[in-house]
Amino acid sequence: MRALFPWIVSLSLTLLVGSLIYFSVPDWGQSWRVMLQGRPVFLLAGLGLTLLHMGLRAWRWGVLLSPVKRPLAYQGLFSLTVAKYVINLIPPRAGEVVASVVLARKEKIPAASVIATSLLERLLDLITVAGIFAVYLALFSGQHPPNSERGQEFMLAIQRFSLIGGPILALALLAMVYLAGRWDWTGTIPGRLSRIIVSFGDGFRALGKGGERVKVTALSLAIWITISLQLWFLARAYLSDFPLTGALLLTVITVVGVAIPTPGGVGGFQFFMQLALTHFFAPFLSTQDPNSQAAGISNGYLSEIMNGKRTPSGRVLKKLHEVLFQPTAAELVVPAEVRVMAWKKGGRNGMVIRGADGPSSDSIRVGGRVPWGAEVE
Repeated sequence: MRALFPWIVSLSLTLLVGSLIYFSVPDWGQSWRVMLQGRPVFLLAGLGLTLLHMGLRAWRWGVLLSPVKRPLAYQGLFSLTVAKYVINLIPPRAGEVVASVVLARKEKIPAASVIATSLLERLLDLITVAGIFAVYLALFSGQHPPNSERGQEFMLAIQRFSLIGGPILALALLAMVYLAGRWDWTGTIPGRLSRIIVSFGDGFRALGKGGERVKVTALSLAIWITISLQLWFLARAYLSDFPLTGALLLTVITVVGVAIPTPGGVGGFQFFMQLALTHFFAPFLSTQDPNSQAAGISNGYLSEIMNGKRTPSGRVLKKLHEVLFQPTAAELVVPAEVRVMAWKKGGRNGMVIRGADGPSSDSIRVGGRVPWGAEVE
């Protein structure tokens, strides 16, 4: 029963968030239609940034682990970073622990040190998001004020958490870094437990070095700027004039939803994305049914998978044809004797110029190969 408890909690929260989303949308048919209308260029750009996001996280993980073992193969770190997110799609979101244990066994380093770096990453993420929110409040909050009472209440709640939780997290991080460099106090602790504590503290030693500290800070900022750009591209896929500064607020609000321990953050992200759009960015939405529109936008990345009717544009198809059928340098050398064949099949026609020795010789292809069953002259 104890092993099932995390699964029960995760699935219960998923059902709760799912029901909140379901009953908050007036017209799911309209939401579906909105979702399928996203501009694929922006959606694909946002998905492309996911790879950059994963790459930056793998790089930062390697920097944090550098005092424990150097060097660590970047390819392995990247693979396990992706694995974290894949495993988190399964309750109870144990991707961090599983990936940490796998890396520790593979590299023969203490698992406690690797798990400590994963914990440190979450602390760094929270502090970075709090910093982004502080910048937003100082510079851009007047551009996108709440447009409802619920939005005002939500903004006040985030402000209280940032003002209280941000300094507490920063102090906790400084205390861990301080203790990680001084192990005198572990002398009174039994041997095995002392070794575990020391190994765990080694995961924080990277922040005690100036060079690594600068790298970690820069990478943390780069990670969350990339995430903000992902959200901006998602919004721009549906709202052509959505501001870049608004993506900063979307980032802060959706972090709350992703923190809910549902599988992969699914449901929580969509709910808080919808909340942010309707209570802070209503001027950019339709006045007829903003809730349904916001729900469609929050599920926007699914449209590239769900919309089977979407086809490449004529320009893309033309470029693809040029790549597939453009003759190579060898094919541009015409043999002394050539055979010219014109073919016709239904409403299609074309011409193939081959060497006189037969189909196996070098040839110039015009209009593709001769289709099976075509009339040839």
